Amino acid sequence: MFILTTEFSACRDEKPVEQNQPFELTDMSVSPASLSFVLGVTSDTQQITVTATPEDAADVSFAWSSNNTSVADVSQTGLVTATGVGKAQILVTANEQIRKIVQVDVVGFSSKISFQSPVYLQNPATDGMTVYWLTDISAYSWVECGTDVDNMQQHTQTVDDGLVAENSTIHRIRLTGLTPGTRYYYRACSCEPIEHPTLGTLYGPVTTGAISSFTTFDDANTDFTAVIFNDLHDNLSLFFKLQQQVKDIPYDIVFFNGDNIADPPTKEFALRTLSYFCHAIGADKIPFIFVRGNHETAAHNAAYAPHLYDLLGKAAGEEHYGAFNIGDTRFVVLDFGDDRDHHILLRPIQREFLITEIRSNAFQSAARRVLIHHIPVYGIPNDPWSCFNAWGDVLAVAPFDICLNAHQHYFRYIPKGEVANNFPVVWGGGPDEQSATVMVLRKQGTTMSLTVLNAQGGTLLSLNL
Repeated sequence: MFILTTEFSACRDEKPVEQNQPFELTDMSVSPASLSFVLGVTSDTQQITVTATPEDAADVSFAWSSNNTSVADVSQTGLVTATGVGKAQILVTANEQIRKIVQVDVVGFSSKISFQSPVYLQNPATDGMTVYWLTDISAYSWVECGTDVDNMQQHTQTVDDGLVAENSTIHRIRLTGLTPGTRYYYRACSCEPIEHPTLGTLYGPVTTGAISSFTTFDDANTDFTAVIFNDLHDNLSLFFKLQQQVKDIPYDIVFFNGDNIADPPTKEFALRTLSYFCHAIGADKIPFIFVRGNHETAAHNAAYAPHLYDLLGKAAGEEHYGAFNIGDTRFVVLDFGDDRDHHILLRPIQREFLITEIRSNAFQSAARRVLIHHIPVYGIPNDPWSCFNAWGDVLAVAPFDICLNAHQHYFRYIPKGEVANNFPVVWGGGPDEQSATVMVLRKQGTTMSLTVLNAQGGTLLSLNL
């Protein structure tokens, strides 16, 4: 028997495979895929790590670049440095073929917030006060308050529908639960909020206003002095002359009875006039009431008119009309709106308010009653604004001690009963030195008096009520 043995070798002529042969780069990944910085809060540098695919790919080189070095720069090792606020893209290129982009977002606080207005007081009460101010950028704001200047422990912020307001340039903080007849110290505080994707809301440096003070009204203190301006029409030099006539009088409240900020085209225009008024009257210590006149309502003449009361507290907190007490004196403020026909709709609403107010215990029990509104009801022939038609019969039985009006641009005193008026009526003057007036209403004990002065300091009226 023969056995035939044959060897087969299909690979006999091929070279053996080398175990350490390098592989070519096919892809790469970067980590993290995006970066975020908060200047001044987080570290200014973060490292990007690159992983090649396959991991043992040979001869891999990386090149790094930034498309916006004013926001983020990168080293050739992938170390990213935040340089400014904004967005940037970091590009990493492998072997001049494969590219990846890392998004960079750098946020930071603006330079320290600045106040764009004085701090001023609105809506005074026996147990409350509203503090207003404006900032140059949107801010989170609060008021620190207390009866001890060195220990202002009450911190109050604005909460709207359960949410803390922190995205506005106009700040109105209502202080409540105060004690009547008490001096409170306070200061306004604002800081910038920014959102960080992982750290949440962050707050920047705090800007604080100067410490000031106010005294809450007290029903037991029945004495007061009120100063009334009207129809200034942004004439700041005239306002200065009128204010000089009363600067040495210690007053408790100021009324601006209409057409003082006239036809404001912009917020900046309105703010200029408002800031001047606030500085002059000391509105950080003395509250003021801003009564609407027709020029503060006429949106057809002034683009900012519909928004003017974003800067101001309304007469009774909710509406442009309302009533409140200083001691035992009841003040009723009415709003005539514009002097055009379609604003007549405002007046029937206030008719119902007037009827309810006159019947109220607060009105009936008051020792003195003062009515303030811009456009007169009495003394204007033919009543082109239908004011008398809307309210005449109600006012005919209303026992006011005095009614203070404006609008006509000249001073006039109308004694009780002269034109079917049930109480004395006084009109303030106009927006020039020849006609302008300032009124001083005083109550001491059971005596109330009204003095009307002109811009030169002359007395036009001295009336005991």
